[in-house]
Amino acid sequence: MKCGGISPAVRIAHLAEATGIDLMWGCNDESRISIAAALHVALASPATRYLDLDGSFDLARDLASGGFVLEDGLLRTAPGAGLGVAWIESSRGADNSA
Repeated sequence: MKCGGISPAVRIAHLAEATGIDLMWGCNDESRISIAAALHVALASPATRYLDLDGSFDLARDLASGGFVLEDGLLRTAPGAGLGVAWIESSRGADNSA
């Protein structure tokens, strides 16, 4: 989110890897959806050394569940297809579309 999305983040990760720079991945206060996407890209980059992807914990409510698992202070991707996120039913609009 801070650098403009997944594509710019991947470009930064490739540059960091090519130049031997360690990466720390951060976030804003944002949904588990974007946190999960950032986590996938971060874990795919050999330059990743640190993660600070806790922005979804600051939200009063999120539109999604899943996306990642936090255990003993460590993040890992959630099981399931894609990003592993699911809509929270109560967050859907009156027409039940997501």
